[in-house]
Amino acid sequence: MFMIRTDRPSWALSRRTFLRGAGALLALPVLDAMAPSIARAQQQTPIRRFLGFYVPNGMHMAAFTPATEGLLEASSLPSILQPLAPHLAHVTVVSGLENRAAFAGDDGAGDHARGTGTFLTAARLLKSDTTIRNGLSLDQALATHLRSQGFGGLSSLETGCEGGGSTGNCDSGYSCAYSVNIAWSGPQSPLPKETNPRAVFDRLFAGSDPAESAALSEKRRRRKQSVLDVVKGDAARLQAKLGRRDQQKLDEYLTGIREVERQVQSDAVSACVQPARPTGTPTDPTEYVRAMLDVVAAGYACDRIRVATFMLGNGGSGRNYSFIGQNTAHHEASHHQGDVAKHAQLAAIDRWEMEQLAYVTGRLGAIDEGNGQTALDTSLVVCGSEIEDGNSHSHANLPVVVVGHGGGAAPGGRHVRRTGAPIANLFSTVLQSFGAPTAFADSSGVLSLA
Repeated sequence: MFMIRTDRPSWALSRRTFLRGAGALLALPVLDAMAPSIARAQQQTPIRRFLGFYVPNGMHMAAFTPATEGLLEASSLPSILQPLAPHLAHVTVVSGLENRAAFAGDDGAGDHARGTGTFLTAARLLKSDTTIRNGLSLDQALATHLRSQGFGGLSSLETGCEGGGSTGNCDSGYSCAYSVNIAWSGPQSPLPKETNPRAVFDRLFAGSDPAESAALSEKRRRRKQSVLDVVKGDAARLQAKLGRRDQQKLDEYLTGIREVERQVQSDAVSACVQPARPTGTPTDPTEYVRAMLDVVAAGYACDRIRVATFMLGNGGSGRNYSFIGQNTAHHEASHHQGDVAKHAQLAAIDRWEMEQLAYVTGRLGAIDEGNGQTALDTSLVVCGSEIEDGNSHSHANLPVVVVGHGGGAAPGGRHVRRTGAPIANLFSTVLQSFGAPTAFADSSGVLSLA
Protein backbone atom coordinates (compact mmCIF):
# COMPACT_ATOMS: atom_id res chain seq x y z
CA MET A 1 0.00 0.00 0.00
CA PHE A 2 1.27 3.48 -0.88
CA MET A 3 0.78 6.38 1.54
CA ILE A 4 -0.25 9.63 -0.20
CA ARG A 5 0.66 12.87 1.54
CA THR A 6 -2.28 15.23 1.05
CA ASP A 7 -0.66 18.41 2.40
CA ARG A 8 2.02 18.52 -0.31
CA PRO A 9 1.18 18.91 -4.01
CA SER A 10 2.82 16.73 -6.63
CA TRP A 11 4.02 19.86 -8.43
CA ALA A 12 6.55 22.43 -7.19
CA LEU A 13 6.59 26.22 -7.06
CA SER A 14 9.64 28.26 -7.92
CA ARG A 15 11.07 30.29 -5.04
CA ARG A 16 10.69 33.28 -7.37
CA THR A 17 6.94 32.77 -7.78
CA PHE A 18 4.89 35.94 -7.24
CA LEU A 19 1.24 36.76 -6.84
CA ARG A 20 0.36 39.04 -9.72
CA GLY A 21 -2.47 41.40 -10.48
CA ALA A 22 -2.90 44.75 -12.22
CA GLY A 23 0.86 45.17 -12.37
CA ALA A 24 1.41 44.42 -8.67
CA LEU A 25 3.83 41.76 -7.49
CA LEU A 26 3.90 40.10 -4.09
CA ALA A 27 6.67 37.66 -3.23
CA LEU A 28 5.52 34.43 -1.60
CA PRO A 29 6.74 33.05 1.74
CA VAL A 30 8.66 29.79 1.92
CA LEU A 31 6.17 26.99 1.23
CA ASP A 32 6.61 23.20 1.18
CA ALA A 33 5.87 23.31 -2.54
CA MET A 34 9.05 25.32 -3.05
CA ALA A 35 11.41 22.79 -1.49
CA PRO A 36 13.32 21.92 -4.70
CA SER A 37 14.20 25.55 -5.37
CA ILE A 38 14.89 26.82 -1.85
CA ALA A 39 18.39 25.37 -1.91
CA ARG A 40 19.17 27.66 -4.81
CA ALA A 41 17.88 30.81 -3.09
CA GLN A 42 20.51 33.35 -2.14
CA GLN A 43 20.65 34.93 1.28
CA GLN A 44 20.06 38.69 1.33
CA THR A 45 23.03 40.59 2.71
CA PRO A 46 21.98 42.47 5.87
CA ILE A 47 22.61 46.20 6.10
CA ARG A 48 25.72 47.16 8.06
CA ARG A 49 27.03 50.65 8.69
CA PHE A 50 30.33 52.01 9.99
CA LEU A 51 31.48 55.34 11.36
CA GLY A 52 35.10 56.04 12.30
CA PHE A 53 34.92 58.83 14.91
CA TYR A 54 38.28 60.44 15.66
CA VAL A 55 39.09 62.79 18.55
CA PRO A 56 42.55 64.36 18.97
CA ASN A 57 45.15 64.51 21.76
CA GLY A 58 44.21 61.38 23.69
CA MET A 59 42.13 61.28 26.87
CA HIS A 60 42.53 62.00 30.55
CA MET A 61 42.47 58.26 31.20
CA ALA A 62 41.87 58.48 34.95
CA ALA A 63 38.45 60.02 34.27
CA PHE A 64 37.77 57.91 31.19
CA THR A 65 38.49 54.26 32.06
CA PRO A 66 35.80 52.32 33.99
CA ALA A 67 37.09 50.96 37.29
CA THR A 68 36.06 47.37 36.65
CA GLU A 69 35.51 45.08 33.70
CA GLY A 70 32.16 43.57 32.83
CA LEU A 71 28.73 45.14 32.74
CA LEU A 72 28.58 48.92 32.88
CA GLU A 73 26.27 50.83 35.19
CA ALA A 74 25.30 54.45 34.62
CA SER A 75 25.89 55.31 38.27
CA SER A 76 29.54 54.20 38.15
CA LEU A 77 30.55 55.59 34.75
CA PRO A 78 33.66 57.81 34.86
CA SER A 79 32.89 61.49 34.43
CA ILE A 80 34.10 61.70 30.83
CA LEU A 81 31.79 58.85 29.76
CA GLN A 82 28.71 60.15 31.61
CA PRO A 83 27.17 61.68 28.45
CA LEU A 84 26.84 58.13 27.06
CA ALA A 85 24.77 56.94 30.04
CA PRO A 86 21.41 57.17 28.20
CA HIS A 87 22.80 54.85 25.51
CA LEU A 88 24.70 52.50 27.80
CA ALA A 89 23.17 49.31 26.38
CA HIS A 90 24.76 50.18 23.03
CA VAL A 91 28.21 51.13 24.36
CA THR A 92 31.34 49.00 24.69
CA VAL A 93 34.45 50.50 26.27
CA VAL A 94 37.58 48.64 25.12
CA SER A 95 40.79 48.99 27.16
CA GLY A 96 44.30 47.76 26.46
CA LEU A 97 44.44 47.97 22.66
CA GLU A 98 47.65 49.21 21.07
CA ASN A 99 48.48 50.63 17.67
CA ARG A 100 51.92 49.14 17.05
CA ALA A 101 52.32 50.95 13.73
CA ALA A 102 52.37 54.22 15.68
CA PHE A 103 55.18 53.18 18.05
CA ALA A 104 58.22 55.44 17.59
CA GLY A 105 60.81 52.79 16.74
CA ASP A 106 63.67 54.45 14.87
CA ASP A 107 61.46 57.33 13.71
CA GLY A 108 61.69 59.38 16.88
CA ALA A 109 59.24 62.22 17.51
CA GLY A 110 55.97 62.76 15.66
CA ASP A 111 53.47 60.77 17.70
CA HIS A 112 50.45 62.87 16.77
CA ALA A 113 51.00 62.51 13.04
CA ARG A 114 52.00 58.85 13.35
CA GLY A 115 48.98 58.01 15.49
CA THR A 116 46.51 59.96 13.36
CA GLY A 117 47.79 58.66 10.04
CA THR A 118 47.54 55.06 11.28
CA PHE A 119 44.26 55.57 13.18
CA LEU A 120 42.33 53.38 10.72
CA THR A 121 45.20 51.80 8.76
CA ALA A 122 47.42 50.29 11.47
CA ALA A 123 50.16 50.43 8.80
CA ARG A 124 53.66 51.81 9.26
CA LEU A 125 54.12 55.28 7.79
CA LEU A 126 57.03 56.67 5.83
CA LYS A 127 58.45 59.58 7.83
CA SER A 128 58.81 62.35 5.28
CA ASP A 129 57.28 65.72 4.58
CA THR A 130 57.53 65.28 0.80
CA THR A 131 56.76 61.60 0.13
CA ILE A 132 53.88 59.77 1.78
CA ARG A 133 53.28 56.07 2.30
CA ASN A 134 50.48 54.52 4.33
CA GLY A 135 48.15 51.55 4.05
CA LEU A 136 44.48 50.97 3.20
CA SER A 137 42.18 52.28 5.93
CA LEU A 138 39.41 50.22 7.49
CA ASP A 139 36.65 52.38 6.04
CA GLN A 140 37.99 51.86 2.52
CA ALA A 141 38.27 48.10 3.01
CA LEU A 142 34.59 48.15 4.01
CA ALA A 143 33.69 50.38 1.06
CA THR A 144 35.42 48.00 -1.35
CA HIS A 145 33.48 45.09 0.12
CA LEU A 146 30.17 46.94 -0.17
CA ARG A 147 30.83 47.76 -3.82
CA SER A 148 31.50 44.08 -4.48
CA GLN A 149 28.12 43.31 -2.93
CA GLY A 150 26.35 45.74 -5.26
CA PHE A 151 25.79 48.72 -2.96
CA GLY A 152 24.90 51.63 -5.22
CA GLY A 153 25.29 54.63 -2.90
CA LEU A 154 28.41 56.67 -2.23
CA SER A 155 31.35 54.40 -1.49
CA SER A 156 32.30 56.44 1.58
CA LEU A 157 32.03 59.88 3.12
CA GLU A 158 34.93 61.72 4.75
CA THR A 159 33.98 64.57 7.09
CA GLY A 160 35.48 66.69 9.83
CA CYS A 161 35.41 70.00 11.68
CA GLU A 162 38.96 71.27 11.28
CA GLY A 163 40.51 72.09 7.93
CA GLY A 164 44.09 71.95 6.73
CA GLY A 165 46.13 71.00 3.69
CA SER A 166 47.99 67.74 3.11
CA THR A 167 51.32 69.24 2.08
CA GLY A 168 54.25 70.37 4.16
CA ASN A 169 55.58 69.33 7.56
CA CYS A 170 53.04 69.21 10.40
CA ASP A 171 54.76 67.13 13.07
CA SER A 172 58.50 66.53 13.50
CA GLY A 173 59.17 65.72 9.85
CA TYR A 174 55.89 63.94 9.07
CA SER A 175 53.79 65.16 6.15
CA CYS A 176 50.63 67.07 7.00
CA ALA A 177 48.77 64.39 5.05
CA TYR A 178 49.11 62.14 8.09
CA SER A 179 47.75 64.71 10.55
CA VAL A 180 44.65 65.80 8.62
CA ASN A 181 43.43 62.52 7.07
CA ILE A 182 42.30 59.21 8.54
CA ALA A 183 40.81 57.73 5.33
CA TRP A 184 43.28 56.25 2.84
CA SER A 185 42.39 54.40 -0.36
CA GLY A 186 46.02 53.47 -0.98
CA PRO A 187 49.63 54.16 0.10
CA GLN A 188 49.79 57.58 -1.59
CA SER A 189 46.05 58.32 -1.60
CA PRO A 190 44.62 60.10 1.43
CA LEU A 191 40.94 60.97 1.03
CA PRO A 192 40.52 64.61 2.09
CA LYS A 193 37.67 65.33 4.46
CA GLU A 194 34.91 67.83 3.76
CA THR A 195 34.52 70.41 6.52
CA ASN A 196 31.50 72.33 5.21
CA PRO A 197 28.14 70.73 6.16
CA ARG A 198 26.48 72.29 3.12
CA ALA A 199 29.04 70.71 0.77
CA VAL A 200 28.49 67.32 2.45
CA PHE A 201 24.74 67.74 2.03
CA ASP A 202 25.14 68.55 -1.67
CA ARG A 203 27.28 65.48 -2.17
CA LEU A 204 24.63 63.30 -0.57
CA PHE A 205 21.43 64.91 -1.83
CA ALA A 206 22.38 66.93 -4.92
CA GLY A 207 19.41 67.48 -7.22
CA SER A 208 16.75 66.33 -4.76
CA ASP A 209 13.96 68.54 -3.43
CA PRO A 210 12.67 67.46 0.00
CA ALA A 211 9.43 69.45 -0.40
CA GLU A 212 8.71 67.88 -3.77
CA SER A 213 9.56 64.41 -2.48
CA ALA A 214 7.13 64.84 0.42
CA ALA A 215 4.36 65.96 -1.97
CA LEU A 216 4.88 63.01 -4.27
CA SER A 217 4.95 60.64 -1.32
CA GLU A 218 1.64 62.03 -0.03
CA LYS A 219 0.11 61.72 -3.50
CA ARG A 220 1.11 58.08 -3.68
CA ARG A 221 -0.27 57.46 -0.21
CA ARG A 222 -3.69 58.92 -1.10
CA ARG A 223 -3.94 56.94 -4.30
CA LYS A 224 -2.51 53.74 -2.91
CA GLN A 225 -4.60 50.59 -2.94
CA SER A 226 -3.73 47.53 -0.93
CA VAL A 227 -1.46 45.16 -2.81
CA LEU A 228 -3.64 42.37 -1.46
CA ASP A 229 -6.74 43.91 -3.04
CA VAL A 230 -4.98 43.85 -6.40
CA VAL A 231 -3.66 40.29 -6.18
CA LYS A 232 -6.50 38.66 -4.23
CA GLY A 233 -7.77 36.78 -7.29
CA ASP A 234 -4.34 35.31 -7.91
CA ALA A 235 -4.07 34.38 -4.23
CA ALA A 236 -7.45 32.58 -4.28
CA ARG A 237 -6.44 30.47 -7.29
CA LEU A 238 -3.15 29.55 -5.60
CA GLN A 239 -4.87 28.62 -2.33
CA ALA A 240 -6.93 26.02 -4.15
CA LYS A 241 -3.79 24.25 -5.38
CA LEU A 242 -1.89 24.14 -2.10
CA GLY A 243 -1.85 21.47 0.58
CA ARG A 244 -3.33 22.16 4.00
CA ARG A 245 -0.09 23.28 5.66
CA ASP A 246 0.83 25.59 2.78
CA GLN A 247 -2.69 27.06 2.79
CA GLN A 248 -2.27 27.92 6.45
CA LYS A 249 1.17 29.47 5.83
CA LEU A 250 -0.14 31.58 2.95
CA ASP A 251 -3.12 32.75 4.97
CA GLU A 252 -0.89 33.79 7.88
CA TYR A 253 1.47 35.55 5.46
CA LEU A 254 -1.28 37.53 3.76
CA THR A 255 -2.71 38.52 7.15
CA GLY A 256 0.73 39.80 8.16
CA ILE A 257 1.10 41.78 4.93
CA ARG A 258 -2.29 43.38 5.52
CA GLU A 259 -1.20 44.49 9.00
CA VAL A 260 2.04 45.96 7.63
CA GLU A 261 0.02 47.89 5.03
CA ARG A 262 -2.20 49.31 7.75
CA GLN A 263 0.91 50.58 9.52
CA VAL A 264 2.35 52.03 6.31
CA GLN A 265 -0.93 53.83 5.59
CA SER A 266 -0.89 55.40 9.03
CA ASP A 267 0.86 58.66 9.82
CA ALA A 268 4.18 56.97 10.60
CA VAL A 269 7.15 58.92 9.26
CA SER A 270 9.81 57.18 7.20
CA ALA A 271 13.33 57.01 8.67
CA CYS A 272 14.60 58.73 5.54
CA VAL A 273 13.83 62.35 6.29
CA GLN A 274 16.02 64.61 4.20
CA PRO A 275 17.19 67.53 6.33
CA ALA A 276 17.09 71.12 5.20
CA ARG A 277 20.14 72.17 3.25
CA PRO A 278 22.64 73.76 5.68
CA THR A 279 23.21 77.44 5.10
CA GLY A 280 26.92 77.15 5.82
CA THR A 281 29.28 76.48 8.70
CA PRO A 282 27.98 77.46 12.16
CA THR A 283 30.29 79.67 14.22
CA ASP A 284 29.48 77.88 17.48
CA PRO A 285 31.72 74.77 17.67
CA THR A 286 29.04 72.52 19.17
CA GLU A 287 26.47 73.56 16.57
CA TYR A 288 29.11 73.03 13.88
CA VAL A 289 29.86 69.47 14.97
CA ARG A 290 26.18 68.58 15.21
CA ALA A 291 25.33 70.14 11.86
CA MET A 292 27.92 67.85 10.29
CA LEU A 293 26.72 64.79 12.20
CA ASP A 294 23.10 65.55 11.26
CA VAL A 295 23.98 65.35 7.58
CA VAL A 296 25.99 62.15 8.07
CA ALA A 297 23.08 60.56 9.95
CA ALA A 298 20.68 61.57 7.18
CA GLY A 299 22.99 59.90 4.68
CA TYR A 300 22.74 56.69 6.68
CA ALA A 301 18.96 56.95 7.10
CA CYS A 302 18.41 57.44 3.37
CA ASP A 303 20.95 54.71 2.53
CA ARG A 304 23.09 57.12 0.51
CA ILE A 305 26.12 55.96 2.53
CA ARG A 306 27.04 53.03 4.74
CA VAL A 307 30.63 53.98 5.53
CA ALA A 308 31.81 57.33 6.87
CA THR A 309 34.61 58.93 8.86
CA PHE A 310 34.48 61.99 11.08
CA MET A 311 37.44 63.92 12.49
CA LEU A 312 36.41 66.20 15.33
CA GLY A 313 39.86 67.81 14.99
CA ASN A 314 43.22 67.19 13.35
CA GLY A 315 46.08 65.32 14.98
CA GLY A 316 47.55 67.44 17.76
CA SER A 317 44.73 69.97 17.43
CA GLY A 318 45.27 73.28 19.20
CA ARG A 319 41.59 74.30 19.27
CA ASN A 320 40.74 76.65 22.12
CA TYR A 321 37.88 75.51 24.36
CA SER A 322 36.76 78.81 25.85
CA PHE A 323 33.30 78.05 24.45
CA ILE A 324 32.85 75.47 27.24
CA GLY A 325 34.52 77.63 29.88
CA GLN A 326 38.03 76.19 29.44
CA ASN A 327 40.21 79.00 28.13
CA THR A 328 43.00 76.73 26.95
CA ALA A 329 44.32 75.17 23.77
CA HIS A 330 43.67 71.44 23.70
CA HIS A 331 47.18 70.35 22.70
CA GLU A 332 48.77 72.59 25.30
CA ALA A 333 46.53 71.28 28.06
CA SER A 334 47.18 67.68 27.01
CA HIS A 335 50.84 68.13 28.02
CA HIS A 336 49.65 68.33 31.60
CA GLN A 337 52.81 67.10 33.41
CA GLY A 338 50.59 65.95 36.24
CA ASP A 339 49.11 69.41 36.83
CA VAL A 340 45.73 68.94 38.55
CA ALA A 341 44.30 72.10 36.97
CA LYS A 342 45.16 70.84 33.50
CA HIS A 343 43.64 67.46 34.37
CA ALA A 344 40.38 69.24 35.09
CA GLN A 345 40.59 71.13 31.80
CA LEU A 346 41.24 67.93 29.88
CA ALA A 347 38.38 66.11 31.59
CA ALA A 348 35.99 68.91 30.58
CA ILE A 349 37.22 68.87 26.96
CA ASP A 350 37.04 65.08 26.76
CA ARG A 351 33.55 65.06 28.24
CA TRP A 352 32.43 67.54 25.57
CA GLU A 353 33.85 65.19 22.94
CA MET A 354 31.81 62.31 24.38
CA GLU A 355 28.73 64.55 24.30
CA GLN A 356 29.18 64.74 20.53
CA LEU A 357 29.55 60.95 20.33
CA ALA A 358 26.37 60.64 22.41
CA TYR A 359 24.64 63.01 19.99
CA VAL A 360 25.35 60.91 16.90
CA THR A 361 24.47 57.80 18.89
CA GLY A 362 21.03 59.29 19.47
CA ARG A 363 20.71 60.10 15.77
CA LEU A 364 21.51 56.49 14.84
CA GLY A 365 19.01 55.28 17.43
CA ALA A 366 16.30 57.30 15.66
CA ILE A 367 16.81 55.44 12.36
CA ASP A 368 14.16 52.72 12.19
CA GLU A 369 15.47 49.56 10.49
CA GLY A 370 12.18 47.65 10.91
CA ASN A 371 11.61 44.47 12.91
CA GLY A 372 12.00 46.46 16.11
CA GLN A 373 15.59 47.44 15.29
CA THR A 374 17.34 50.76 14.85
CA ALA A 375 20.59 51.63 13.13
CA LEU A 376 22.33 51.05 16.47
CA ASP A 377 21.57 47.35 16.04
CA THR A 378 23.13 47.21 12.59
CA SER A 379 25.99 49.72 12.90
CA LEU A 380 29.38 49.99 14.54
CA VAL A 381 30.93 53.31 15.51
CA VAL A 382 34.59 53.13 16.50
CA CYS A 383 35.62 56.20 18.50
CA GLY A 384 39.19 56.77 19.57
CA SER A 385 42.27 58.96 19.49
CA GLU A 386 45.81 58.84 18.11
CA ILE A 387 47.40 58.49 21.54
CA GLU A 388 46.46 57.33 25.01
CA ASP A 389 47.56 60.33 27.04
CA GLY A 390 48.82 63.67 25.78
CA ASN A 391 51.68 63.77 28.24
CA SER A 392 53.12 60.31 27.56
CA HIS A 393 52.18 60.12 23.85
CA SER A 394 51.71 56.39 24.37
CA HIS A 395 50.08 54.29 21.64
CA ALA A 396 49.25 51.47 24.03
CA ASN A 397 46.08 51.23 26.12
CA LEU A 398 44.32 53.52 23.67
CA PRO A 399 40.99 55.14 24.64
CA VAL A 400 38.42 53.26 22.53
CA VAL A 401 34.63 53.33 22.64
CA VAL A 402 32.55 51.14 20.32
CA VAL A 403 28.93 52.18 19.82
CA GLY A 404 26.30 49.92 18.28
CA HIS A 405 25.94 46.17 17.90
CA GLY A 406 26.89 45.49 14.28
CA GLY A 407 24.36 42.69 13.97
CA GLY A 408 25.65 40.99 17.10
CA ALA A 409 29.38 41.73 16.91
CA ALA A 410 29.18 43.90 20.05
CA PRO A 411 26.67 42.94 22.78
CA GLY A 412 27.10 46.37 24.37
CA GLY A 413 26.73 47.65 27.90
CA ARG A 414 30.15 46.54 29.07
CA HIS A 415 33.82 47.29 29.59
CA VAL A 416 36.23 44.75 28.12
CA ARG A 417 39.99 44.71 28.61
CA ARG A 418 42.19 43.28 25.85
CA THR A 419 45.66 44.21 27.09
CA GLY A 420 48.33 44.15 24.40
CA ALA A 421 46.00 43.22 21.54
CA PRO A 422 46.58 45.11 18.29
CA ILE A 423 43.84 47.55 17.41
CA ALA A 424 43.73 45.82 14.02
CA ASN A 425 41.98 42.94 15.81
CA LEU A 426 39.09 45.31 16.47
CA PHE A 427 39.13 46.24 12.79
CA SER A 428 38.87 42.54 11.94
CA THR A 429 35.76 42.38 14.12
CA VAL A 430 34.22 45.24 12.14
CA LEU A 431 35.10 43.53 8.85
CA GLN A 432 33.56 40.28 10.05
CA SER A 433 30.32 42.08 10.95
CA PHE A 434 30.11 43.21 7.30
CA GLY A 435 30.77 39.69 6.02
CA ALA A 436 34.12 40.86 4.61
CA PRO A 437 37.51 39.08 4.80
CA THR A 438 38.95 39.72 8.25
CA ALA A 439 42.69 39.84 7.47
CA PHE A 440 43.86 43.42 8.10
CA ALA A 441 47.27 44.98 8.80
CA ASP A 442 48.85 43.27 11.84
CA SER A 443 45.63 41.66 13.07
CA SER A 444 46.09 38.31 14.80
CA GLY A 445 42.37 37.51 14.71
CA VAL A 446 38.87 38.78 15.44
CA LEU A 447 38.53 40.59 18.78
CA SER A 448 35.75 39.41 21.09
CA LEU A 449 33.70 42.29 22.49
CA ALA A 450 31.66 40.08 24.82
